[in-house]
This record gives sequence, structure tokens and C-alpha cells, in this order.
Amino acid sequence: MRHAAIIAIIFTVCGSALGANLVANPSAESGGAVPDSWRAVPAAAGTWCDQGARFGEKSLGLDGAQLRAAWRSDTIPAESPQGYRLSGWIRSEGGTGWIEARFLGARGRLVETVRTPSASDAAWAYVAADLSASSVREAGSVSVVCRAEQGPCFFDGVRLSPLDRNLLRNTELTPMRLGDQDDPAGTPAGWHALPESDSRPVAVAEPSPDAGKALRLGTPGPDRVASYLVDLPDGARLCEMTAQILSDGAASYAISWFGPRGWMRDDAAEVAETGGRLQEVTVAAAPPPGANRVRVTFSLLRGESAFVKPMRLVAVTPPGAAEVEVFVNQVGYEPDGRKTAIVASTRFPARLDDARFAVVDGTGARISEGTLNPLGRVHEGAPDDWGRYYWLADFSDLRETGTYRIEAAIAGEGAESFPFDVARGVIFRATAELAYQFLYYQRCGGDVPGWHGPCHLDDGRLPDGSHVALAGGWHDAGDYNKWMYVEGPPLVLYGLASAYAAHRDYFDAIDRDANGRADLLDEILWGADWLMRMRNPATGGLYGSVSTGWSYWGKAERETDNIPGNDDDRPVADEHPAVAVAAAALAKTAQCVDDGESFLRAAVELEAYAKEKEGQGADRLLATVALWQATGDDAYLEQARACADAVAKGDPKGRQGRALAALALFVATAPGARENQDYRRAIEESLAWFTGMQEQPFPVVAGRAGDAQDMEEPRRVGEWGSHMGLTSNAWAGLACARAIGSQDAAQSAFTELDWMFGLNPLGLCMMDDVGSRNPSAYHHRYFDYPGHRDGAVPGAIPNGIARPPSRRDLDLPYFDSITRDPTSSEPWIPYTGYYLSALAMMEQAD
Repeated sequence: MRHAAIIAIIFTVCGSALGANLVANPSAESGGAVPDSWRAVPAAAGTWCDQGARFGEKSLGLDGAQLRAAWRSDTIPAESPQGYRLSGWIRSEGGTGWIEARFLGARGRLVETVRTPSASDAAWAYVAADLSASSVREAGSVSVVCRAEQGPCFFDGVRLSPLDRNLLRNTELTPMRLGDQDDPAGTPAGWHALPESDSRPVAVAEPSPDAGKALRLGTPGPDRVASYLVDLPDGARLCEMTAQILSDGAASYAISWFGPRGWMRDDAAEVAETGGRLQEVTVAAAPPPGANRVRVTFSLLRGESAFVKPMRLVAVTPPGAAEVEVFVNQVGYEPDGRKTAIVASTRFPARLDDARFAVVDGTGARISEGTLNPLGRVHEGAPDDWGRYYWLADFSDLRETGTYRIEAAIAGEGAESFPFDVARGVIFRATAELAYQFLYYQRCGGDVPGWHGPCHLDDGRLPDGSHVALAGGWHDAGDYNKWMYVEGPPLVLYGLASAYAAHRDYFDAIDRDANGRADLLDEILWGADWLMRMRNPATGGLYGSVSTGWSYWGKAERETDNIPGNDDDRPVADEHPAVAVAAAALAKTAQCVDDGESFLRAAVELEAYAKEKEGQGADRLLATVALWQATGDDAYLEQARACADAVAKGDPKGRQGRALAALALFVATAPGARENQDYRRAIEESLAWFTGMQEQPFPVVAGRAGDAQDMEEPRRVGEWGSHMGLTSNAWAGLACARAIGSQDAAQSAFTELDWMFGLNPLGLCMMDDVGSRNPSAYHHRYFDYPGHRDGAVPGAIPNGIARPPSRRDLDLPYFDSITRDPTSSEPWIPYTGYYLSALAMMEQAD
């Protein structure tokens, strides 16, 4: 199924936390005898703890048995107009804790108090509360207070962040960069002269020794300076600009509004001579209808010069409608496995008990209910805040086979998930046929009815101009190239043969073309035939890639004339350096057919080549294990053992994916390997690193980096879709489960697959034609074909969620279905190869 509304998706944040944390020392990490910027009242009630922290090594402890005991932060200046988000983490040892922000006005008058929900869980619980700008307009300062009652509580990661963003960039007036150096003239980035025909550089000066940098208006620089245009946030009802100005005559300051047709209006004010000192000025205005961009403008009206320190341009947005969304694995869950959903909400409830979920069966009956566990936000208080609070629904107790949904309600707003199944082998049953069908539609060198005619029958032209018959194989991705690399055709063939060998009875029952042979076996032979012809007789290795690059966008059958021996034959590179996985693939293929001698001989020859070229690594381990299984020759077993020894000595962080899977496959099959403590330790170390990276709210390893224990640097999604790591680590986890009998290893693999099948922040199921919501379009040449305008290929796995190409610095979850940016929406055959290898490790459906 496909959901037409899913196009280019970025979490745009309206009224979300986009300012820095105003609480100094939020995790209580720094200090001497007491934590910096905090004081306990009374002093005896507070403890500075160095065990069991949520972030770093420290937390604030409080004896809630003492009346009015609290930890208080230093006083923080409050800005207006500005909304705020108060949040933090609380852990209880019998008490109940909460966090307050106390906003004070003139003469210490209490203007407003915002309080988070109370928490009394033994595990760290996230709490938050939002406060609108109108509630604290008269406040000049604020302090954050941690409180507890009835027993001890602990606090960590305390945050007070502005809700409404400062649209001005580079208020520090740092110079623009020219190449790898600062502009010698000191022209500040993000600022320009007006009119734009004025070529004089914008000047930066210091009006007094303690004033810091300011824009200088007047000769020899321009009299008018403006910020660059910025987008006006959706729903902004007011913008307020604040600056400091020193003028010897008169100056003006303005908010300038722009719409689709250009300039619309200036909302300006003037300041007269300021007496040699910086004077703070403010102008506020509502945007005119249709405005979508805004800037600030400063002008010298009279006098010789003016100095301007831009401070902020705040866009105030009203609280949006409460929204709740539920993300699940849209394919399903194993009865005995862990089952979770992630719930996203735009508001935080007044009580944690007001965030609940229920499991609902196909008749609408509620099977079970539970409380949602708050998980916090992603990049809270940063420009790339994901715009939602996240919650965990754990329904692992659900074991009965059936079709279900998750209903969730937070603060009176509800939503339900897409349906999912609970059944043994549910992932295998729903996806096994689709996985290899994708390769059928990617075939090159033949007719794919309903998709394309016979194509590239004239592959390929060698560097010396001679022709070698290399028609066949698979188109690599959304293009028509046939790249030769380890994770490409060799790994795909290895995955196909491994899946068939592991589940022969299941696949033999699927013969939709009625040719008397399993459709999966048809695909194995299609790929094996091409790989056999890719052997280079001059070297004993493999030819390289067959490619004309990425410039051709027409139909596959029209790229060349399909007549071998002329100038439009696609060129083939002379040599590919790595062949061990190809040897493993052909050895596996030999085990899938009755007469596999030719494949086995080729595998033996390629492995001998790899032995000279590739050393003792994971790829040769795959090859030697496959050859030992195919031949029964103990010489290959001993070579495999030497390769396994080398892999087991590697860094656990680097021993992931294919390397970890290779070691686990050896341990699972080689005599005595399970008893080898070095192998077991290597697998367990890798799994420990792997599961440690699977942190909330979306527990997926692939494509992530950053320190999990640092509240300011949570793990980040990759700049490129992460399905290479996801599918390869799913294979590794399942192989490890088989090697050492670890259910945790199997669960780590299915946790990775949860993300791919819809348990992700965009709610997209990333294998086409399964699940309830697939991407609405893909980066693929097939979208030029009638009937395939969305570029979707059944079983396709695209690159996956990435960062927006226009802002790689922002870690926002992104999938592009409009411009078909390849970083997210292009399918690629390596993912299918790895996924087929993972299928080989799965249990079949009942």
C-alpha cells in the first residue's frame, strides 16, 4: 500500500524549543564543594550525587522528608515576548519530585509559576511543561526550582529553553568566510548594505571598550544595513525586534516584511541622539497577510555615525493544536519478542497518568491498557529539535496471534496506529517473496514484462576496445549501472542462495511463472550466470563495473542499440579488487542446484585469488566457510578458523554488520567453535556495543553517532539513509543469536527492523508494497515509465531517513518524495542482499 500524502517530509518546528538551555550546569557536572549555579535550601536537604546519573556522572539529590526542601538555580534573565519550556529528569527512592520555574517581575513580584508533572518512578522519568509568552510578558527574571516530598528524589538534565525562536543569525557579527579564511575586511556573515547596489562592505566596530562588536552605519561604510531574509515560521502572529543603538544624530530600526512578490511593508521606529551610550530599543508588529519572509533593517538618518548591536528578532507563535501520532512496526511482531510502539505528541500532559495507551484487536475490543513512559525530546533546545515529545508503549505481554492496533491518548488528544500482526515468523512470511521479487524487476539484459523491454544486450566494452558478453545481472539502484563492489552483486547472490538453502521447502512452493522451478532459484541462476561471465580470464579475478554513469534518464531498452560490437556498448572496468564474497556466493549457489560443479569450480578459483589479495578478513571467512560446507574439505575449515581468529581480535565497534555475521556463522557451524571463549567474548563484546547504541526514543543503531550520555549531543541520524547498516546489523544480530543462543541478540536484530518497517519518526514502512504507509515516490528511472510514475518497485528498500540535503548540519528526520533526492529515496540492491541474508537466519512462518 502507498500513502499519497507522504511527500518530502521534514519535521518543521513551529513554537518548538529552538533556543539554548538557559540553566547553567544543567546536569550538575561542575562544581567544587557544591554544584555550580545551584544551592540547596536548606543546605542539609540537598546532596550532590555521583552515582546513577541520567547524564554524565552527577545529579542533584533532595530529601523530600524536609518541608519546603529544594534545589534552586541561579537567577536567569527573562526575555519578552518569549514562551518557555521547562523540563528535566527525575528518579525517586520513595518520594515524589517535580520541577518549577518561578518568573519574577519588578521588585521581586511573582508573575507566574510553571510546574512540571510530578514523578515518583524508580527509573529516570522525563517531565516537561510549556509556558506561553503572554503568561510571562511582565517577567524580568526566572529561577528554576527542584522540589520533592515524602522521600528522596534525584534530578538531572534540568532545562529551561525559549520556545519562540530568534530568527536573527550571527548576532555576534563574526566575519564571513572566504574559502578557509575570515574576510580580511571583517564583513559580518548574514548582513549586507542597502541598497544592494552599494558595494561598500558592512563595517563592524566597537563603540566603547566594554560594548563589544556592533554594526557601524555611516561613511566610509553604508548608511543602511539589513540582515539576510529569513523564512517566517508558519502561524507567527507577532515579531519583536530588539537591538542596542548608539547614535550621534538619529537612526531608525525596522522589521521589513516580504511576500511571494517581494517587499510588502516596513514597521519602523526612530531613536534620537543617545548621549554617547548604547540604548536598547524594541519594535513589535504583526506580519501583513501573505508575508512569508522577514528581515531587520537599520538606517542612519542624521549625523555622522551610528552603532547597532542586533540582539534578537523573535517570532511568537500561538500554541498549535495538540497532535498525537503512533508509530509501530507495520508488518508485525514475534509472539515471544519485545513489542513496542513510539507515541509522539506536541503537548506534555499536566499529569503523567494522562498519557495512556491500549492494545485493540480487530473487533475493536481493548485487550490491554497501560501508561506511556516519557522519553523526552530529540535535540531539545536546539535548532534541530524534532518538534515532538516521545513516549514508549511496551506491550510485550501480548502473545496471542492476531491483528491489532495501538490506541494512545495524551492530555485528551488521541490517535491510533496502523494495524500490525502478531504471529510466529510474521516478518519472514510478509517479506520473503517481496525481497527477491525486487531483484526480478531490477534485471538487466532481459525483458521484464510491464516494466521494460530487453535492455543493454551489448554490455560491455573492455578498455582495449574489445567486447565481452556481459549482458545480464541487475541494475544497481534507481539507475541502470551494474556496479561491481562487495556489497553489490556478489553479496546479493550470497543472500539469495543463503535464503534458499535455509528455507528450501518454503521457496520451492512458490513458482508463479510455472516453469517447474522455484522463483527464488530462477533469480539465483540469473545472478550466478552473470557473475560467472564477470570472471576475468586474464587475471583470475573479476571484471569491474559496467557503467555509463548517471546522466541517462530514459527507458532502459533505449540507452544502447542492444547490438554488440559498436561504440554505444557500455564500458566495463578492467578489474575489481575484491572477490572473496563472490567466491562465497558461487559456493552457496552450488549447494542450491543439482549440478553445481561449474559454480563450485569458479568459487574455488576465486577464493584462491582472494587468498593472495585479501588476507584473513571477514569476507574470506564467508568464502572459506561456504567452500567448506560445499566441499567437506577440512583445509577450508582450517583457513576459516584462521580468518575467524583475525576477525575476533578486531575492535568491537568495527566488528559489526558483515564482519560480525561472518564470525557468528563460523561459530554456529564449525566443530568446537561454540566452546571457544575468544569467539564468544568477541561476539558478546560486539553485541554489548551494539545494544548500547540502541537508545530511545527510536532504538536503532544504523547511521547514528554521538555520545549517548551527553544531554547536549544525542545520537544523530546519518547524512545518508542508514539501511546499509540497518540490514547488515539485522543479519549480524540474527546470526549471533544462532551462534551463542542469545535471545537478546535476536531481539536487537528485530529492533533494527522495527525502524525499517515503520517504527521511525516519519511512520514510513521502508520496504515497498508491505505495511500500510510506504513512501509515495522513489528516486528511480522507472518513474519515466507509464504506470510507474511513482518509481516504486515492489520489495524495494530505499536509502532511508536522512538529514535534509539543504541543511546537513540539522539532524532532522527527512525523506524526499518530491525532488527524489537519492540520499533518502533511492532503492539500492545491497540492502536486499543483506536483508535476504537476514531472512536466512529467521524462523519460517508456522
